[in-house]
Amino acid sequence: MQQAVTEFGQQFKVDWTIPEREGTQLRTIWEVGLINPNPRLISAFIKWSTMKDIKLLDTVAILNSVPRERLTLVEPDYEAVPSLPSGQVGTVVEVYEKGSRYQYLVEFSDSQGREYAMAILPGDELLVLHYELEAA
Repeated sequence: MQQAVTEFGQQFKVDWTIPEREGTQLRTIWEVGLINPNPRLISAFIKWSTMKDIKLLDTVAILNSVPRERLTLVEPDYEAVPSLPSGQVGTVVEVYEKGSRYQYLVEFSDSQGREYAMAILPGDELLVLHYELEAA
C-alpha cells in the first residue's frame, strides 16, 4: 500500500494480485477526505506488468509527480522545486533488481542536456516513450 497526502485528504493506493494472470494487478485508489473521513474509492484499474519492458537508456515519462524527498537534486537552482510533475521526461541510467522487482535510476536533464535531478523509481511509475512506430 502506498500513501500520499493531497489537497483533498489522504490517498491510498492498494494493489491486489490477480493469481491467474502473472504480473497483473488490480490497483485501487482510495481517498479519506479532510471533511468526510469515510474511505471513498476514486479509481480502480488493471495494472499490467511493464517492468521487464524498461531498458537502460530508455526515454521515460513519470506517471505521477515525484516529491522532493524522493529526488536527488544536482543543480542548486532547483532547490525550491517541491516535486517533479507527472509527464516529466528522463532517461534510465541504471537498472536495479530487487528479487523479482526492478527499480530504475532516472536522470532528468534540461534541453541543453544539463542534469538537474535524479530519482530511483519503480517500473509502475514510468511510461517508456517511443519515437518511431514499430511494425509487428
